[in-house]
Amino acid sequence: MAVAAIALAALAALAACTGASTPSTPSTSVAASVSNSTSSSPTPATKSPAQIAEADARGMVSRYYRDSDLGLYEPAKTNPSFFEGSSVGTALVENVNVLSAVKAQKLRQTGETKLKSVTHVATDLTNDLKATPPAVPVVTFLVCYDVSAVDIVDSRGKSVVPASRKPTGLRLVGVVNRDYPSHSGWRVEYVQAKADSC
Repeated sequence: MAVAAIALAALAALAACTGASTPSTPSTSVAASVSNSTSSSPTPATKSPAQIAEADARGMVSRYYRDSDLGLYEPAKTNPSFFEGSSVGTALVENVNVLSAVKAQKLRQTGETKLKSVTHVATDLTNDLKATPPAVPVVTFLVCYDVSAVDIVDSRGKSVVPASRKPTGLRLVGVVNRDYPSHSGWRVEYVQAKADSC
C-alpha cells in the first residue's frame, strides 16, 4: 500500500506539473520546430544574446512538457534516457521517478496537457564552469498549465487521479545551458511550484 500511495502521489504531482502540445515524435518534430522557429526569426545580428537565449530556452520548455506527457503514454516502452533530450538535474530525476512509479503500478497517461502561457521572468548568461558552484546560463519562465484533459489510468482504464487535483497550476521553470552558446544545449533543470491555479 505504501508503494501504491507513493506512486499515486508521484502521479498526482505529474498530472499537476506536466504539459505538452499535440503528441508526435519529439526527437524529430520538436527539434525541427524549434530549429525552424529560430531560423525563420530575424537574423542573430538583429537580436541580443539574451533575446536569442530566451527564444531557444522557450522552445525547450515546450519540448520538456511534451516529453513529460509522451513518456507516459506507453511507459513500458519508454527508456528513462528518453527524458534526457529535454531535462537535466532535478527535472530529469522527477520525470524518471514518475516513469518508474507508473511502470510499477501498470498505469499510463491519456490526454495531453496544454500550456496556457509561458511568461519570461529573467535571463542570466553568466558562464563560469570553474566557479564554486559552477555558474551556467539560465533562463526562467512562469508556466501556466492546464491538465483538465489529462488522466492517469490503470490496466482496466480506470482513473487513479484524485478528485482534488486542480485543473491548472503555475510553475517556475529554470532552463540551463551547459554548452552555451550552443543553441541545442538548453535543458529544463528545475520546476518549482508557485500556485495551485492560474
